[in-house]
Amino acid sequence: MPGLIKKFISVTNPTGAEPIPNSALMNETQNLHINIQPNKTYFIRLINMAAFAAQYFWIEDHSFRIIEVDGVWTEPAETNMIYITAAQRYGLLLTTINQTEINYAIHGAMDTELFDKVPKTLNPNVTSYLIYNPDEPLPIPKYDEPLDPFDDFGLVPVDGQKLFNDPDQTILLNMNMGILGDGANYAFFNNITYVRPKVPSLYTALTTEEFASNSIVYGLHTNSFVLGPNEVTEISSTTTIPADILSIYTDTIFKPLYEVMLKAETTNLKTSSKVLMTTEPISLSTRKCQQCQ
Repeated sequence: MPGLIKKFISVTNPTGAEPIPNSALMNETQNLHINIQPNKTYFIRLINMAAFAAQYFWIEDHSFRIIEVDGVWTEPAETNMIYITAAQRYGLLLTTINQTEINYAIHGAMDTELFDKVPKTLNPNVTSYLIYNPDEPLPIPKYDEPLDPFDDFGLVPVDGQKLFNDPDQTILLNMNMGILGDGANYAFFNNITYVRPKVPSLYTALTTEEFASNSIVYGLHTNSFVLGPNEVTEISSTTTIPADILSIYTDTIFKPLYEVMLKAETTNLKTSSKVLMTTEPISLSTRKCQQCQ
């Protein structure tokens, strides 16, 4: 990772183009075989371990039920394709077909629209296989079908938690990009780009006693905000791209920014959003769900 960061934040990369992966992997390999039994329900734990690339995921001629996202249990939602971003996690229930004559392909496809350039040598896809019968041939994977993943905004948490009350405090964040004196491209919150403090923030909080609630003690370039206990905090964010920086950006820069914003309102390259909160390869694992059989 340090090598990637050094290359990413560099005078030789003025647009801030993210490093392009060399290949896609599933459980650190390609052409993985997963032996399963017919008419059984398996729990699939799906994790996108990529540093940048998002993935489309689907299983040939199978549907599955989403029951968890990023540690939040949801009402079951059936689909045949999902979109999983970097560091995102899904919990899925897959009920296998009652047959043993055909094996099926498991597909992973990187979202190449996020890349500034797609190398001609890059294969953005990775294939594994559901093995119903090891004596039968493997299918030919098909990556030409429409990419129409499930819209995860429609998922409903099972805890039934109601909306938060009016916020106790509001944090305003303005995000923009800029080139500093070393010629490298940096991201800023409120005109501050992060610089790691000499003393880790946790140590500062534990040793500064009555000053721990003063954000200044954590460093002027850490952009720290101190939250009170049991408070509801509203985070209001805006995104602006100066005209001189915009001229060297491609449309792919904006897509990740929009995807992480809830209820974004867009006006002339400026987006705003509000969130309420309280205080590269795909990793795939399966196990039988005994209670589901």
